[in-house]
Amino acid sequence: MVKGLLYRLYEGRLFADVQRSPLPRHVGLIQDGHRRYARESGLSNPREGYRLGADKTEEVLTWCAALGIPVITLWWLSTENLARESDEIGAILQVIEERMSEWSRGRLVQQLGIRVRAVGKLELLPASVREVLQGVESATQSYNRMLLK
Repeated sequence: MVKGLLYRLYEGRLFADVQRSPLPRHVGLIQDGHRRYARESGLSNPREGYRLGADKTEEVLTWCAALGIPVITLWWLSTENLARESDEIGAILQVIEERMSEWSRGRLVQQLGIRVRAVGKLELLPASVREVLQGVESATQSYNRMLLK
């Protein structure tokens, strides 16, 4: 409880500090270290590290929306990741698929006005992931406060 209070106070101070400076128009987020975090934290399944990373991404998107940053590039997967063991790449893809499905029908993108546009070598992804990405693009095409690509 005390940790949560201290974090909220720190977050408020950081937010105020950031607002005093010129804000970027585009922020890039490289999602890295989730597997390592899961291992170092003693989580039994690396998927939990990826899920925690996705949770943090939602928090960061909320901060960016509050600051009025209009474009966010989210790098969730590299072509190098595709060479990992099938169980591990499956965990990454499952979290991407789950989270994008949630976003296409959930409140986060609606509340923040986020339009999602998938970019990259989408043809390398499984059909189910491509379908989910197309669905979230379609569901968010009318939103215009923030572009997430």
